[in-house]
Amino acid sequence: ITAIYQFVTILSDEIAGPLNDEQREYLGIVERNIKQLQAMVGDLLEAARATGNKLTVDPRVMSLQHLAPEVLCNYRASATAKSITLSADLSTQSSVVIGDPVRVKQVLSNLIDNALKFTPPSGRIEIKTRVLEAEPGMVCVSVTDNGCGISPDATKRVFDRLYQEEAFLNTNRKGLGLGLYLCHELITRQGGRIWVNSKLGEGSTFYFTLPTFSLRDVLMPFIQSNLPILGGIAVISVNVVADDRITTSEIGKAVWGEKWDRLTRFHLPTKTILLPRMTIAGHPERFFLISPNHMEMSKQLAQQIEREIGQHRRQADSQCNVKTSVHAVAKLDEECADIDGIFNILSREILNLAELRVDGEKNFEVVTKNNDSASRNLPDL
Repeated sequence: ITAIYQFVTILSDEIAGPLNDEQREYLGIVERNIKQLQAMVGDLLEAARATGNKLTVDPRVMSLQHLAPEVLCNYRASATAKSITLSADLSTQSSVVIGDPVRVKQVLSNLIDNALKFTPPSGRIEIKTRVLEAEPGMVCVSVTDNGCGISPDATKRVFDRLYQEEAFLNTNRKGLGLGLYLCHELITRQGGRIWVNSKLGEGSTFYFTLPTFSLRDVLMPFIQSNLPILGGIAVISVNVVADDRITTSEIGKAVWGEKWDRLTRFHLPTKTILLPRMTIAGHPERFFLISPNHMEMSKQLAQQIEREIGQHRRQADSQCNVKTSVHAVAKLDEECADIDGIFNILSREILNLAELRVDGEKNFEVVTKNNDSASRNLPDL
């Protein structure tokens, strides 16, 4: 399939010679069908991994306020073609969760793609996040459309392997009935659950949950065990610097995983802690440690990490280096015992460094009119 696709792109780019309009149209049809076939093969491979319990997830702290807009913007052209409005209502309180950003993006993409297929022209699709009061510690993400809806019987089976509702088989032959099955497997493996509410003729809402991340639960024991904090607090940032080829490849993921494993086994000074993995969608990772020691001692620790973690490398990651930096958070008076104040200062610094901090609610929509798209409050990506 890859070889066919490469030869088609050579023809489409007119490297082999000029094309007329009819030839270009036919090549476009071939290219679309190749991509569809690639997606089907990918789903089959993922389903086989799920059946063999080899479907992997790599959870870390991530921001839905960064990931969801990126996914929506990928579907702007498809929505414009049908004059469908895409919108998001993303709450700050339900933004930071624990999940695999690649897998969560895969789930959201599948749900939005399905919604686009079954939503009529001039329809609407919305992503929403909220905290579940009935399930403490969980964030709920929903994808709502005003499309054709799903029958009550089908809602019970929609996450089954290879299931497709008979009413739509003749109008939608672009899949194998594996997409929602994979969504169920991926969300379950991340500690969440997925379900659907739907009414025929009114639309559907797909929900899934992910564990929320509480920085307070991580930092409060550290702060309490280090009071009074006389020398200040330092945040040590560990950056795995790689070229673009490694950053965007499976090698890059393996490199960051290997460096993280080594860092978790690194002998840290007493009361110094390693924070959970943090990332935003599509970005290289940085690892963070919190040290209650003086800046000079923290710098020495950072240099030791850079030497010992950086020197262990395989041939595949020869293009990457480990770089560290030390950030002074605050120097506190001897009488200062305001635990909440220390937490607020420290958490703000960490979220800023990890690029996970977003002030205020994030609401936006992609508006389509007369087959031309205009953006209102659309965030920069």
